[in-house]
Amino acid sequence: MSERPTSGLDAVEEGPLASDAPSSPVEASSGDPSDHPSVAALIKRFGDAVTRHRVSAGDQHVVWIESTSSLEILGWLKDDPEQR
Repeated sequence: MSERPTSGLDAVEEGPLASDAPSSPVEASSGDPSDHPSVAALIKRFGDAVTRHRVSAGDQHVVWIESTSSLEILGWLKDDPEQR
């Protein structure tokens, strides 16, 4: 009996290599919303619909919003010239 040839998909069954692990965990902080004008404007305009804000990877602002307000908020971000 011959062994089946290996392929790149065999790695899926084997799992990640030790070198695939991050060298240090990625940290995120809640940050100050006033550090980013769009985050501050979102909170001012939509209040409680903005449920959370974090700064990740040093300067990436991530905002969580209520799903029921997503269409309104995304429309505002798209249409308001100051938020483009």
